[in-house]
Amino acid sequence: MSKHTKLLYGWLLAILFLFSSCLNSTSSQRTPIPPSESDVSESSASWQKDLLPYAGKPNVSVHGGLPFFTPDEISTEDFEKYGDLDEFGRCTAAFANICPDTMPQEERESIGAVKPTGWHTVKYDLISDQYLYNRCHLIG
Repeated sequence: MSKHTKLLYGWLLAILFLFSSCLNSTSSQRTPIPPSESDVSESSASWQKDLLPYAGKPNVSVHGGLPFFTPDEISTEDFEKYGDLDEFGRCTAAFANICPDTMPQEERESIGAVKPTGWHTVKYDLISDQYLYNRCHLIG
């Protein structure tokens, strides 16, 4: 083998080695998302294990329409807490006590052109106004 051929094989081998080591490090190691103070705790999300399996209906009433909080948790203090966006830029948790102090003071601008991350407009004939989500809000 000539000197130039050996040199070429050496460079190709080095590039292949670098490429394969970079490929392994990005696919096997992920940085965990740190928890935020507004993340849903395990105890507050325990009701999820009691949900019924999907039964073919487009919507279902959960817990008979009753809240999951206790009378001791009721407060008149206003607050708003929002979770960090997830790795795809989507909103996560929201927790607030809505009152006149937390309401906007000005007229809302049109939101017809706002398309949140992952937003899809889909109509369903099974639902009266045809929109299952119809612009859901974490806090309405």
